[in-house]
Amino acid sequence: MNKLLPLVLLCIALQYNLAKAQCNGRYQSEIFTEVTKTSDIVFGSNVTAQGENQDFTMDIYEPSNDSEPLRPLFILGHGGSFIAGTKDDNDVVTICNAFAKRGYVTASYNYRLGFASLVPNKPEAIRAVYRAVQDAKACVRWFWKTAREGNPYKIDTNQIFLGGSSAGAFIAIHYAYLNEESELPSDIDMSQLGDMSGNSGNQGYPEQIKAIVNLCGAIGDISWIKPNDTPICSMHGTNDATVPYDTEMLYMLGFIPIMEVSGSYSIDSMCQTNGTLSSFYTFNNAPHVPYLGSAAYMDTTVNFVTNFLYTQLECATAIESVNANTISIYPNPASDFINIEHQIKQAFDYRIFSTDGKLMLSSNLNDQGRSGIDIRSLPNGIYFIETFQSNTIQRSKFVKIK
Repeated sequence: MNKLLPLVLLCIALQYNLAKAQCNGRYQSEIFTEVTKTSDIVFGSNVTAQGENQDFTMDIYEPSNDSEPLRPLFILGHGGSFIAGTKDDNDVVTICNAFAKRGYVTASYNYRLGFASLVPNKPEAIRAVYRAVQDAKACVRWFWKTAREGNPYKIDTNQIFLGGSSAGAFIAIHYAYLNEESELPSDIDMSQLGDMSGNSGNQGYPEQIKAIVNLCGAIGDISWIKPNDTPICSMHGTNDATVPYDTEMLYMLGFIPIMEVSGSYSIDSMCQTNGTLSSFYTFNNAPHVPYLGSAAYMDTTVNFVTNFLYTQLECATAIESVNANTISIYPNPASDFINIEHQIKQAFDYRIFSTDGKLMLSSNLNDQGRSGIDIRSLPNGIYFIETFQSNTIQRSKFVKIK
Protein backbone atom coordinates (compact mmCIF):
# COMPACT_ATOMS: atom_id res chain seq x y z
CA MET A 1 0.00 0.00 0.00
CA ASN A 2 2.89 2.38 0.72
CA LYS A 3 3.92 2.22 -2.94
CA LEU A 4 0.40 3.27 -3.94
CA LEU A 5 0.16 6.18 -1.52
CA PRO A 6 1.72 8.76 -3.90
CA LEU A 7 -0.85 7.82 -6.55
CA VAL A 8 -3.70 8.13 -4.08
CA LEU A 9 -2.48 11.50 -2.83
CA LEU A 10 -2.04 12.76 -6.36
CA CYS A 11 -5.54 11.67 -7.23
CA ILE A 12 -6.96 13.59 -4.29
CA ALA A 13 -4.86 16.67 -5.06
CA LEU A 14 -5.40 16.76 -8.80
CA GLN A 15 -8.91 15.33 -9.30
CA TYR A 16 -10.97 17.78 -11.28
CA ASN A 17 -13.95 17.92 -13.59
CA LEU A 18 -13.71 20.65 -16.20
CA ALA A 19 -16.08 21.31 -19.08
CA LYS A 20 -14.07 22.04 -22.20
CA ALA A 21 -14.62 22.45 -25.90
CA GLN A 22 -12.87 19.96 -28.12
CA CYS A 23 -9.68 21.19 -29.75
CA ASN A 24 -10.85 19.79 -33.09
CA GLY A 25 -7.37 18.57 -34.01
CA ARG A 26 -5.65 21.80 -33.09
CA TYR A 27 -2.46 21.37 -31.02
CA GLN A 28 -2.14 17.66 -31.93
CA SER A 29 -1.15 17.92 -35.58
CA GLU A 30 0.08 20.55 -38.02
CA ILE A 31 -3.04 22.38 -39.15
CA PHE A 32 -1.20 25.49 -40.42
CA THR A 33 1.19 25.49 -43.35
CA GLU A 34 2.75 28.90 -42.75
CA VAL A 35 4.36 30.47 -39.70
CA THR A 36 4.87 34.19 -39.05
CA LYS A 37 8.15 34.99 -37.30
CA THR A 38 8.85 38.26 -35.49
CA SER A 39 12.58 38.54 -34.85
CA ASP A 40 14.82 40.15 -32.25
CA ILE A 41 12.24 41.45 -29.81
CA VAL A 42 13.97 42.95 -26.77
CA PHE A 43 12.36 41.68 -23.56
CA GLY A 44 14.93 42.77 -20.99
CA SER A 45 18.53 43.54 -20.10
CA ASN A 46 21.07 42.93 -17.37
CA VAL A 47 24.77 42.77 -16.54
CA THR A 48 26.68 39.68 -17.67
CA ALA A 49 29.23 37.67 -15.70
CA GLN A 50 31.89 39.74 -17.48
CA GLY A 51 30.33 43.00 -16.23
CA GLU A 52 28.90 44.09 -19.59
CA ASN A 53 25.35 45.23 -20.26
CA GLN A 54 23.35 42.88 -22.47
CA ASP A 55 19.93 43.23 -24.08
CA PHE A 56 17.95 40.00 -24.22
CA THR A 57 16.16 39.23 -27.45
CA MET A 58 13.73 36.58 -28.61
CA ASP A 59 11.97 35.47 -31.76
CA ILE A 60 8.22 34.83 -31.68
CA TYR A 61 6.56 32.32 -34.00
CA GLU A 62 2.82 32.34 -34.70
CA PRO A 63 0.54 30.36 -37.00
CA SER A 64 -0.17 32.60 -39.98
CA ASN A 65 -3.72 33.86 -40.51
CA ASP A 66 -4.92 32.40 -37.23
CA SER A 67 -8.29 33.62 -35.95
CA GLU A 68 -8.12 31.93 -32.54
CA PRO A 69 -8.63 34.63 -29.86
CA LEU A 70 -6.26 33.09 -27.29
CA ARG A 71 -3.41 30.64 -27.86
CA PRO A 72 -1.13 28.67 -25.52
CA LEU A 73 2.49 29.82 -25.38
CA PHE A 74 5.54 27.53 -25.53
CA ILE A 75 8.86 29.25 -24.70
CA LEU A 76 12.15 27.50 -25.47
CA GLY A 77 15.72 28.05 -24.31
CA HIS A 78 18.70 26.93 -26.39
CA GLY A 79 21.60 24.71 -25.33
CA GLY A 80 25.34 25.35 -25.26
CA SER A 81 26.60 24.61 -21.71
CA PHE A 82 25.99 28.24 -20.71
CA ILE A 83 28.97 29.34 -22.80
CA ALA A 84 27.53 29.15 -26.33
CA GLY A 85 24.34 28.86 -28.35
CA THR A 86 21.66 31.31 -29.47
CA LYS A 87 17.94 31.54 -30.05
CA ASP A 88 18.67 30.67 -33.69
CA ASP A 89 19.98 27.17 -32.92
CA ASN A 90 18.51 24.59 -35.25
CA ASP A 91 16.83 22.38 -32.66
CA VAL A 92 14.86 25.11 -30.88
CA VAL A 93 13.92 26.76 -34.19
CA THR A 94 12.64 23.45 -35.55
CA ILE A 95 10.56 22.86 -32.43
CA CYS A 96 9.22 26.43 -32.46
CA ASN A 97 8.06 26.05 -36.05
CA ALA A 98 6.55 22.62 -35.43
CA PHE A 99 4.43 23.84 -32.53
CA ALA A 100 3.44 27.08 -34.23
CA LYS A 101 2.06 24.95 -37.08
CA ARG A 102 0.03 23.09 -34.46
CA GLY A 103 -1.55 26.33 -33.24
CA TYR A 104 0.75 27.45 -30.43
CA VAL A 105 2.56 30.73 -30.14
CA THR A 106 6.20 29.83 -29.58
CA ALA A 107 9.29 31.80 -28.65
CA SER A 108 13.04 31.18 -28.64
CA TYR A 109 14.97 33.47 -26.29
CA ASN A 110 18.55 34.48 -25.55
CA TYR A 111 19.93 34.63 -22.02
CA ARG A 112 23.22 35.51 -20.31
CA LEU A 113 26.14 33.20 -21.04
CA GLY A 114 29.62 32.81 -19.63
CA PHE A 115 31.47 32.63 -16.33
CA ALA A 116 33.42 35.21 -14.36
CA SER A 117 36.37 32.82 -14.05
CA LEU A 118 38.51 31.54 -16.90
CA VAL A 119 38.11 27.92 -15.81
CA PRO A 120 34.53 26.79 -14.99
CA ASN A 121 33.85 25.67 -11.43
CA LYS A 122 30.88 24.83 -9.24
CA PRO A 123 30.15 28.34 -7.89
CA GLU A 124 30.36 29.87 -11.37
CA ALA A 125 28.16 27.15 -12.86
CA ILE A 126 25.50 27.73 -10.21
CA ARG A 127 25.62 31.48 -10.80
CA ALA A 128 25.31 30.93 -14.57
CA VAL A 129 22.13 28.88 -14.12
CA TYR A 130 20.79 31.41 -11.61
CA ARG A 131 21.34 34.33 -14.01
CA ALA A 132 19.73 32.43 -16.88
CA VAL A 133 16.66 31.61 -14.77
CA GLN A 134 16.33 35.31 -13.92
CA ASP A 135 16.42 36.10 -17.64
CA ALA A 136 13.81 33.44 -18.41
CA LYS A 137 11.57 34.96 -15.76
CA ALA A 138 11.92 38.35 -17.45
CA CYS A 139 10.84 36.69 -20.69
CA VAL A 140 7.76 35.11 -19.11
CA ARG A 141 6.89 38.39 -17.39
CA TRP A 142 7.17 40.19 -20.75
CA PHE A 143 4.40 38.03 -22.15
CA TRP A 144 2.24 38.64 -19.09
CA LYS A 145 2.88 42.37 -19.46
CA THR A 146 1.96 42.49 -23.13
CA ALA A 147 -1.11 40.34 -22.46
CA ARG A 148 -2.35 43.08 -20.15
CA GLU A 149 -1.48 45.79 -22.67
CA GLY A 150 -3.67 44.77 -25.57
CA ASN A 151 -2.36 41.20 -25.90
CA PRO A 152 -0.93 41.61 -29.44
CA TYR A 153 0.18 37.95 -29.58
CA LYS A 154 -3.15 36.64 -28.26
CA ILE A 155 -1.58 34.68 -25.41
CA ASP A 156 -3.63 32.63 -22.97
CA THR A 157 -1.62 33.38 -19.84
CA ASN A 158 -3.17 30.40 -18.06
CA GLN A 159 -1.35 28.18 -20.54
CA ILE A 160 2.31 29.19 -20.64
CA PHE A 161 4.82 26.35 -21.00
CA LEU A 162 8.57 26.69 -20.57
CA GLY A 163 11.10 24.29 -22.02
CA GLY A 164 14.55 23.98 -23.43
CA SER A 165 17.30 21.85 -24.85
CA SER A 166 20.32 20.91 -22.70
CA ALA A 167 21.27 24.16 -20.90
CA GLY A 168 17.84 25.51 -21.82
CA ALA A 169 16.33 22.50 -20.05
CA PHE A 170 18.43 23.28 -16.95
CA ILE A 171 16.82 26.72 -16.99
CA ALA A 172 13.26 25.39 -17.23
CA ILE A 173 13.86 22.81 -14.49
CA HIS A 174 15.34 25.31 -12.03
CA TYR A 175 12.69 27.89 -12.95
CA ALA A 176 10.04 25.41 -11.84
CA TYR A 177 11.66 23.73 -8.85
CA LEU A 178 14.21 26.08 -7.27
CA ASN A 179 11.83 28.33 -5.38
CA GLU A 180 13.57 29.26 -2.14
CA GLU A 181 16.84 31.14 -1.78
CA SER A 182 17.46 29.09 1.36
CA GLU A 183 17.85 26.03 -0.89
CA LEU A 184 20.94 27.50 -2.55
CA PRO A 185 24.35 26.35 -1.28
CA SER A 186 25.20 28.53 1.72
CA ASP A 187 28.91 28.62 0.86
CA ILE A 188 28.37 30.29 -2.53
CA ASP A 189 27.96 34.07 -2.61
CA MET A 190 24.90 35.03 -4.68
CA SER A 191 24.41 38.47 -3.13
CA GLN A 192 25.42 40.47 -6.20
CA LEU A 193 22.87 38.70 -8.42
CA GLY A 194 19.74 39.84 -6.61
CA ASP A 195 16.75 37.73 -5.64
CA MET A 196 15.46 34.78 -7.62
CA SER A 197 13.10 36.88 -9.73
CA GLY A 198 16.02 39.08 -10.74
CA ASN A 199 15.93 42.50 -12.33
CA SER A 200 16.27 41.58 -15.99
CA GLY A 201 13.05 43.37 -16.86
CA ASN A 202 9.26 43.57 -16.49
CA GLN A 203 9.30 43.51 -12.70
CA GLY A 204 5.94 43.29 -10.98
CA TYR A 205 4.30 41.01 -13.52
CA PRO A 206 3.52 37.33 -12.87
CA GLU A 207 6.02 34.55 -13.54
CA GLN A 208 3.46 31.76 -13.54
CA ILE A 209 3.93 28.81 -15.91
CA LYS A 210 1.79 25.70 -16.26
CA ALA A 211 4.31 22.94 -17.05
CA ILE A 212 7.88 22.47 -18.28
CA VAL A 213 9.60 20.50 -21.03
CA ASN A 214 13.04 19.08 -20.22
CA LEU A 215 15.07 17.92 -23.21
CA CYS A 216 18.32 16.41 -21.91
CA GLY A 217 18.62 18.58 -18.80
CA ALA A 218 19.29 18.01 -15.10
CA ILE A 219 18.68 19.50 -11.66
CA GLY A 220 21.23 20.52 -9.06
CA ASP A 221 19.38 18.93 -6.14
CA ILE A 222 16.60 16.39 -6.59
CA SER A 223 15.04 17.40 -3.26
CA TRP A 224 13.99 20.71 -4.80
CA ILE A 225 11.11 18.86 -6.50
CA LYS A 226 8.29 19.00 -3.98
CA PRO A 227 5.13 16.85 -3.83
CA ASN A 228 2.62 17.73 -6.56
CA ASP A 229 5.04 20.20 -8.10
CA THR A 230 4.99 21.65 -11.63
CA PRO A 231 4.21 18.97 -14.27
CA ILE A 232 7.22 17.97 -16.37
CA CYS A 233 7.89 16.24 -19.68
CA SER A 234 11.42 14.81 -20.00
CA MET A 235 13.42 13.16 -22.79
CA HIS A 236 17.00 11.91 -22.39
CA GLY A 237 19.49 9.52 -23.96
CA THR A 238 21.01 6.70 -21.92
CA ASN A 239 24.46 7.32 -23.43
CA ASP A 240 24.51 11.06 -22.76
CA ALA A 241 28.13 11.97 -21.96
CA THR A 242 27.37 15.68 -21.50
CA VAL A 243 24.42 15.76 -19.08
CA PRO A 244 23.96 12.65 -16.91
CA TYR A 245 20.91 10.50 -17.58
CA ASP A 246 20.84 9.51 -13.89
CA THR A 247 22.58 11.13 -10.88
CA GLU A 248 26.27 11.57 -11.60
CA MET A 249 29.07 14.11 -11.83
CA LEU A 250 28.62 16.86 -14.41
CA TYR A 251 31.73 17.71 -16.42
CA MET A 252 32.29 20.94 -18.34
CA LEU A 253 34.04 20.59 -21.69
CA GLY A 254 34.08 16.86 -21.07
CA PHE A 255 36.83 16.84 -18.44
CA ILE A 256 36.35 19.59 -15.81
CA PRO A 257 34.33 18.21 -12.86
CA ILE A 258 31.69 20.67 -11.67
CA MET A 259 29.15 19.03 -9.36
CA GLU A 260 26.81 16.10 -9.04
CA VAL A 261 23.49 16.64 -10.82
CA SER A 262 20.39 14.53 -11.34
CA GLY A 263 19.31 13.91 -14.93
CA SER A 264 15.93 13.08 -16.39
CA TYR A 265 15.79 9.49 -15.12
CA SER A 266 16.31 10.64 -11.53
CA ILE A 267 13.89 13.53 -12.00
CA ASP A 268 11.16 11.22 -13.24
CA SER A 269 11.82 8.76 -10.40
CA MET A 270 11.40 11.53 -7.84
CA CYS A 271 8.20 12.73 -9.52
CA GLN A 272 6.75 9.23 -9.54
CA THR A 273 7.52 8.99 -5.83
CA ASN A 274 6.14 12.35 -4.69
CA GLY A 275 3.09 12.68 -6.94
CA THR A 276 4.40 15.27 -9.40
CA LEU A 277 2.98 14.66 -12.87
CA SER A 278 5.84 13.43 -15.06
CA SER A 279 6.04 12.03 -18.58
CA PHE A 280 9.42 10.52 -19.48
CA TYR A 281 10.88 9.19 -22.73
CA THR A 282 14.23 7.41 -22.90
CA PHE A 283 16.33 7.53 -26.07
CA ASN A 284 17.89 4.09 -25.67
CA ASN A 285 21.63 4.02 -26.47
CA ALA A 286 21.45 7.61 -27.70
CA PRO A 287 23.92 10.45 -26.98
CA HIS A 288 23.31 14.01 -25.83
CA VAL A 289 20.53 15.87 -27.71
CA PRO A 290 20.09 13.10 -30.33
CA TYR A 291 17.36 15.09 -32.09
CA LEU A 292 19.95 17.68 -33.18
CA GLY A 293 20.78 16.72 -36.75
CA SER A 294 18.48 13.69 -36.85
CA ALA A 295 15.05 14.02 -38.46
CA ALA A 296 13.88 10.73 -36.95
CA TYR A 297 14.84 11.71 -33.40
CA MET A 298 13.34 15.16 -33.91
CA ASP A 299 10.03 13.64 -35.06
CA THR A 300 10.01 11.48 -31.94
CA THR A 301 10.74 14.52 -29.78
CA VAL A 302 8.05 16.70 -31.31
CA ASN A 303 5.43 13.94 -31.14
CA PHE A 304 6.17 13.05 -27.51
CA VAL A 305 6.11 16.67 -26.36
CA THR A 306 2.96 17.27 -28.43
CA ASN A 307 1.15 14.49 -26.60
CA PHE A 308 2.28 15.70 -23.19
CA LEU A 309 1.32 19.33 -23.74
CA TYR A 310 -2.03 18.29 -25.17
CA THR A 311 -2.91 16.65 -21.85
CA GLN A 312 -2.17 19.97 -20.12
CA LEU A 313 -4.31 22.14 -22.38
CA GLU A 314 -7.68 23.66 -21.67
CA CYS A 315 -9.33 24.60 -24.93
CA ALA A 316 -11.34 27.78 -25.06
CA THR A 317 -14.98 27.31 -24.01
CA ALA A 318 -16.56 29.65 -26.54
CA ILE A 319 -19.34 27.13 -27.25
CA GLU A 320 -21.92 25.39 -25.06
CA SER A 321 -20.41 23.65 -22.03
CA VAL A 322 -21.47 20.64 -20.02
CA ASN A 323 -22.17 21.44 -16.39
CA ALA A 324 -19.16 20.37 -14.35
CA ASN A 325 -21.43 18.40 -11.99
CA THR A 326 -23.19 16.32 -14.65
CA ILE A 327 -20.57 13.52 -14.54
CA SER A 328 -18.96 11.85 -11.54
CA ILE A 329 -16.44 9.00 -11.44
CA TYR A 330 -16.06 6.44 -8.66
CA PRO A 331 -14.32 4.65 -7.05
CA ASN A 332 -11.13 6.64 -7.37
CA PRO A 333 -8.58 5.08 -7.07
CA ALA A 334 -9.98 1.95 -8.73
CA SER A 335 -8.61 -1.49 -9.55
CA ASP A 336 -11.08 -3.30 -11.84
CA PHE A 337 -13.89 -0.97 -12.92
CA ILE A 338 -14.77 2.69 -12.74
CA ASN A 339 -18.37 3.84 -12.70
CA ILE A 340 -19.55 6.99 -14.42
CA GLU A 341 -22.76 8.63 -13.25
CA HIS A 342 -24.16 11.27 -15.57
CA GLN A 343 -27.23 13.30 -16.47
CA ILE A 344 -26.67 13.37 -20.23
CA LYS A 345 -29.85 12.24 -21.93
CA GLN A 346 -28.29 10.41 -24.86
CA ALA A 347 -25.36 8.12 -25.56
CA PHE A 348 -21.89 9.67 -25.57
CA ASP A 349 -18.28 8.59 -26.10
CA TYR A 350 -15.27 8.34 -23.85
CA ARG A 351 -11.49 8.11 -24.28
CA ILE A 352 -8.86 7.22 -21.69
CA PHE A 353 -5.33 8.59 -22.09
CA SER A 354 -2.10 7.96 -20.22
CA THR A 355 -0.24 10.99 -18.88
CA ASP A 356 1.99 11.06 -21.98
CA GLY A 357 -1.07 11.40 -24.22
CA LYS A 358 -1.30 7.79 -25.45
CA LEU A 359 -4.86 6.62 -26.15
CA MET A 360 -5.44 3.53 -23.96
CA LEU A 361 -9.19 2.83 -24.21
CA SER A 362 -12.16 4.28 -26.07
CA SER A 363 -15.80 3.36 -26.58
CA ASN A 364 -19.29 4.76 -26.10
CA LEU A 365 -21.60 4.90 -23.08
CA ASN A 366 -25.36 4.55 -22.86
CA ASP A 367 -27.86 7.10 -21.63
CA GLN A 368 -29.10 5.17 -18.59
CA GLY A 369 -27.47 7.44 -16.02
CA ARG A 370 -24.69 5.11 -14.93
CA SER A 371 -22.09 3.14 -16.88
CA GLY A 372 -19.19 0.92 -15.90
CA ILE A 373 -15.80 0.80 -17.66
CA ASP A 374 -13.49 -2.19 -17.36
CA ILE A 375 -9.96 -0.90 -16.59
CA ARG A 376 -8.33 -4.21 -15.66
CA SER A 377 -6.12 -4.08 -18.76
CA LEU A 378 -4.53 -0.77 -17.71
CA PRO A 379 -1.19 -0.71 -15.87
CA ASN A 380 -1.09 1.01 -12.49
CA GLY A 381 -0.88 4.76 -12.89
CA ILE A 382 -2.65 8.04 -13.47
CA TYR A 383 -5.06 8.47 -16.39
CA PHE A 384 -7.21 11.11 -18.02
CA ILE A 385 -10.73 10.20 -19.07
CA GLU A 386 -12.52 12.41 -21.57
CA THR A 387 -16.27 12.12 -22.06
CA PHE A 388 -17.52 13.95 -25.08
CA GLN A 389 -20.74 14.55 -26.97
CA SER A 390 -21.38 16.83 -29.92
CA ASN A 391 -19.27 19.96 -29.34
CA THR A 392 -18.59 19.53 -25.65
CA ILE A 393 -16.03 17.60 -23.66
CA GLN A 394 -15.32 16.97 -19.98
CA ARG A 395 -12.05 15.65 -18.58
CA SER A 396 -11.31 14.00 -15.26
CA LYS A 397 -8.38 12.17 -13.73
CA PHE A 398 -8.38 8.81 -12.00
CA VAL A 399 -5.82 6.42 -10.55
CA LYS A 400 -5.58 2.72 -11.45
CA ILE A 401 -4.26 0.45 -8.69
CA LYS A 402 -4.12 -3.31 -8.17
